[in-house]
Amino acid sequence: HFEHRAIWPDGTTRWLECRGQVTVDEAGAFTGTVGCAVDITERRNDERRRAAAFERERWLRDRLELLVRLTDAAVAADDHHELMRAVAAAAVSKLGDWCSIHYVPETGAGVEIVVAHSDPAKAEWAEALARRFPYDPAGERGVPAVIRSGATELIERVDDALIEAALARSDDPEAMREILDTLGVTSAITVPLATKRGVRGAM
Repeated sequence: HFEHRAIWPDGTTRWLECRGQVTVDEAGAFTGTVGCAVDITERRNDERRRAAAFERERWLRDRLELLVRLTDAAVAADDHHELMRAVAAAAVSKLGDWCSIHYVPETGAGVEIVVAHSDPAKAEWAEALARRFPYDPAGERGVPAVIRSGATELIERVDDALIEAALARSDDPEAMREILDTLGVTSAITVPLATKRGVRGAM
């Protein structure tokens, strides 16, 4: 009993469910096989549609849960520092292993950074890293570019070419290599954070 894909002469894809068994004679010697095949393409398509609907429902449920957590954090926060910490912590459990928030105060003071990670030790390491490599407002990619442009940046796959480019731009390639190895980032998305007066940061 098995299912397999078949390509019709007209190029369409169909799915077949096949059942069969071996036939033998009185002595138990093999004489042949007998079986049948049924076109189950519609059933397979229905299964895929149900799976897609389930994933969509799960995504919406997770998104709603995240929004509720962010709303609760906003209500409970006494200041924007506390809010940043709460938002970063909420994002880690739903969006990825890492979350950093860069905020540009309206007063023109230095950029404020909050980092969260599923491993608290790595969060402390990342905060120390931010102090070691200060924010560069002229940076060509990542947070500086997103804050300047207000456009989301998505890196679907952190490949060797991207890593080599980061090393080439670094004043300390060995330290940068250590950073990249420790981070273990495979993909990244940077989203602008807007206030009533415009983009003030990125997450």
